[in-house]
Amino acid sequence: MTAGALFGRAAWDYDRARRQLVPGLDRFYGAALGSVPFAEEQEIKVLELGAGTGLLSAMIAEKFPRSRVTLVDLSVEMLRVARRRLAGEPG
Repeated sequence: MTAGALFGRAAWDYDRARRQLVPGLDRFYGAALGSVPFAEEQEIKVLELGAGTGLLSAMIAEKFPRSRVTLVDLSVEMLRVARRRLAGEPG
């Protein structure tokens, strides 16, 4: 079984499990967002490798509404979850 298939099995419950396993997950992502060296109104392009369910990409899209975010992941199921999450985002 491939890594993509293994993550695909966990895709629909991944965010809940990750929050249980990684204390301070929101603060961790908040630190990543705070380190982006661009103004919130700028048009930026972001490539997220290992994007999983798109949780970080959604936070980027929210903070930087003119961003264009591209997600890459080994798991098609993870990207399906991410697509649903980001469906309402303009970028």
